[in-house]
Amino acid sequence: AARVGASSEPYLRIDNGGRAASTAVGACRLDHGATGGLTDIGTALSKSWVDRHLTLMIRTIRKEFSRRGLNRRGAENLARTYDRNCTGELDKDEFRILLFELRLPFPPTAVGHLFNVIDNDGSGAVDIDEFLQFVFADAGASEAASQIHDVLL
Repeated sequence: AARVGASSEPYLRIDNGGRAASTAVGACRLDHGATGGLTDIGTALSKSWVDRHLTLMIRTIRKEFSRRGLNRRGAENLARTYDRNCTGELDKDEFRILLFELRLPFPPTAVGHLFNVIDNDGSGAVDIDEFLQFVFADAGASEAASQIHDVLL
């Protein structure tokens, strides 16, 4: 419960439902030990910012493929050239090099975060088809790619 009140008791106590439990007259203060609603809002805003950043990254990748005249098949062929060990997957380093070679202006931490989102099983590698599903969000996309696609619309 948040606690707002005069510098001396009594105080106005507000529970998590937003209902006043008691009242006071005079100058109000906020008990700095209060948690709950503001923390939840901050967490939601932070997540929203990260989701927006990822969405913008996906859009930028899609635009770069388009600028280069690459459809899904062309982008797949390009991605496979960075698959050094021919596994059909890109490890984090291969993924980073691919995006760097595309001359995309992403900071290393953002590339790492995008990699981790696409690598939803935590295997340390991104299947090239899964990566392309994120970028192109076609009918055969995974659930996570569909969620990114929904944000784009």
